[in-house]
Amino acid sequence: MNAVIVAGGRGSRLGALTADRPKPLVEVGGRPVLWHVIQVLRSHGVDRVIVAAGYRSEQVVDACEHDANVEVVNTGANTGNAARLARVLDRLGDERFYMAWSDGLTDADLGAMRDRHADHGRLATVLAIHPPARFGRLGLKGDLVTSFVEKQSIDWFSGGFFVLDARIGRYLSSNSSLSWERDVTPALVRDGQLAAHRHDGFWACMDLPHEVDALNELWQSGRAPWKRWDD
Repeated sequence: MNAVIVAGGRGSRLGALTADRPKPLVEVGGRPVLWHVIQVLRSHGVDRVIVAAGYRSEQVVDACEHDANVEVVNTGANTGNAARLARVLDRLGDERFYMAWSDGLTDADLGAMRDRHADHGRLATVLAIHPPARFGRLGLKGDLVTSFVEKQSIDWFSGGFFVLDARIGRYLSSNSSLSWERDVTPALVRDGQLAAHRHDGFWACMDLPHEVDALNELWQSGRAPWKRWDD
């Protein structure tokens, strides 16, 4: 099965960590987070990966050059994430495929998500997750606090992993500003073409330096939940 990893980001919120590299090459356990995402996908049957790169794409090419089953495509430094997918779609053939962002890790059963996608017949399936909340949640009645829940999300969010039908191309264009979240997802929802695969287990992203630190601590402890492959 094929997979596309959208990996064009600058990672400006990571500060000094991205001063000399793009976000997908920030390291977790001595390896780029992009490598970890590739390994997660491979552990669920992916045998060919296309990386839709952008900002400092030459560094991504260098990082992947020794892996014959990874192809890096420069989709433009300032391209929207849906446009990046559109620009590599012709390399994917007519079969369903995974799409993933380059900065999220999970222990979700992506194989089960793939099977669910095949069963429901819609064009897209998104991994739905409960991310850790940044702050405690208050219940209020007037100025009285009636409840407090410490850092527990009760809502569902996109986990950045998808299974897509090849016909997703009807929702795409190479318009450089095309956004998955702003343009494509609302259209899929409107047409009843987006299903969810719920996951209550581990999921984490690395938008901020402390999130990178947390992933490194998990890896170094030998308890990284997303590591489902043999060395």
